[in-house]
Amino acid sequence: VGIARNAAVVLGNRASPGALPALRQAAANHDDPTVREAAAWAIARIEGRDEKEKAAEVAATAEV
Repeated sequence: VGIARNAAVVLGNRASPGALPALRQAAANHDDPTVREAAAWAIARIEGRDEKEKAAEVAATAEV
């Protein structure tokens, strides 16, 4: 879990659009909420969106 969370943070800090598919997968499906949150943060950072807005969108998608 720690490695997956850290990987999401690194990908977000690198701001590489190529990481978006993996981050979206983790944000929607990872078992650990800490990893989902870190992935949502990374997506928001890469896309230049507000973190809370993206986290809410990911949470809504995961509930469907």
